[in-house]
Amino acid sequence: MTKKYFLLLLAIMFFTGSQIKSQWNLVPGLPVQEFSNIYLCNDTLYAGSVNRIYISGDGGTSWKQTAILKDGVDFISTILKIDNRIFAGTYKEGIFTSSDNGISWLPFNNGLTSLGASDIQQLTRRGDSLYAGTIGASIYTIALNGNSWSEFNINIPLNNAGDVLSLYNYGGRLITGSGLNANIYYNDQGQSNWNEIHFANFNPAGTGMLAITDLDFTLYGIGSQGFHRSFDEGITWDSFDPGIGLIENGTLVVDNETIYAMLAKATGTYYYKFSFTDNKWILIDHQPGVITYNFVISSNRIFASTLNGLYFRNLDATSTEDRKEIPTAFRLEQNYPNPFNPTTIIDYRLAVNSMVSLKVFDVLGNEITTLVNEVKQPGNYKVSFNAQRTTFKQPLSSGIYFYQLRADDLVSTKKMILLR
Repeated sequence: MTKKYFLLLLAIMFFTGSQIKSQWNLVPGLPVQEFSNIYLCNDTLYAGSVNRIYISGDGGTSWKQTAILKDGVDFISTILKIDNRIFAGTYKEGIFTSSDNGISWLPFNNGLTSLGASDIQQLTRRGDSLYAGTIGASIYTIALNGNSWSEFNINIPLNNAGDVLSLYNYGGRLITGSGLNANIYYNDQGQSNWNEIHFANFNPAGTGMLAITDLDFTLYGIGSQGFHRSFDEGITWDSFDPGIGLIENGTLVVDNETIYAMLAKATGTYYYKFSFTDNKWILIDHQPGVITYNFVISSNRIFASTLNGLYFRNLDATSTEDRKEIPTAFRLEQNYPNPFNPTTIIDYRLAVNSMVSLKVFDVLGNEITTLVNEVKQPGNYKVSFNAQRTTFKQPLSSGIYFYQLRADDLVSTKKMILLR
C-alpha cells in the first residue's frame, strides 16, 4: 500500500464515515484514533498510532504507551522486534529504534539518502541483517550491529518497481512485491542480484504482490487482483480471484496451522481463511466502508488496526479448520507439482507413533538425500524436496526419481519426475 493510497482512503472515509460491525469492539484502554499498524511478537502486541507505540503483554487487556518517536511523525507503517530492540518504520521520517522498550527512541536513518528512502513500507530480518522496503527507493540493508544503510536493489528497476509493497524472508530467500507490473523479485542469501518473476496476468488497473506468507513449504500471496500460491519457492504461482475487484491492501496471518487473510479496499475490508479441505479461500467477515491497515491474531482474537481505532473480535471456533485430525491409516501421497522444477512437496500420513524415514533415490537405486529420519507422532505431514539442494555436489538432472517412506515395518514408494 503506498502513501498515495492512504491519502485516497482518508478522503473517502471523510465522506463515508462507515462504522465497524457490532461483532467488533474497540480495544479498551487505547485512544480512539488512527492505528496504522499492529504487530505480534512472542505473545506481545505492539500497536502503532500517530507517533508512538502501545504495548500489551496480556493479550490486549492492558496497554502501556512508549515515548513519542519524534515530533512530526504521523504514520507508523511497520514494526519489528529483534532481541531487545524495537524498530519502527514511518512515512516521511524513516526508521527509529529503541533498546529500552520504547522509553526512548533514536533515529536509525544513516545512509537512507535517496528520494523516497524515508518512506518505509516494511522491515524484515534475514540472518544478522535488516532489510527495509521503501516507497520510491526500493530496498536497503544494514547489519544489525551496523551504523549505515546501503542500497540493495541490483536488477530491480526503480522506474517501475521502486515502490516496495511487500518484503518477505522465506528460509533465506527474500521475496519482494515491487511495483504494479505483475512482477516479483527474489534474492537468495549470499547473492547480490535480484531475479525477476512474472507471477500473474497483468491488469491495467495494477497488479502487485501486497503480502506474502508461508505454511507447509507453500507460499501464499495477496495480489492486487486476488490470491496466489506457489509450491516451488516463489518461481511459479497459481491464482484465485475472490471476485471483489481491485485490492489496495492485504495482510496474511498464520495461526494454529490455518491461514487467514485481510483484503482492504476503499469500499471496505474482507476477511478470508484458506480451506485445505476444499482447496479454496472462504469469506468469514466483511466490513463495508471500513479501512483496515493490517491485523494479527492473538489469544484467539483478531486485532485490526483501522483508520478509526484498534478493534478486536473473537475468532470463532467454527472458523478454524481442524487440520490436526488423526489419520486412520499409513499413507504416502503423490508429490505435487509433478513434474517439478526444482521444488516439490511430499505429503504423508501416520496413524500411529512411528520411526520414520523418507528418502529420495535415482533410477539405479542410489540414495540422493534423506528428507526425514526421526520418530513422528500420528498426523499429517508435508516435506519439501529441492533438486538443487541434495547431498550431490551438482543439481540433479532431468529424469525419473523415487521417494520412499518407511514407518516402522510399513513401506511405500512413489515415482516423481524432475523436468528442467
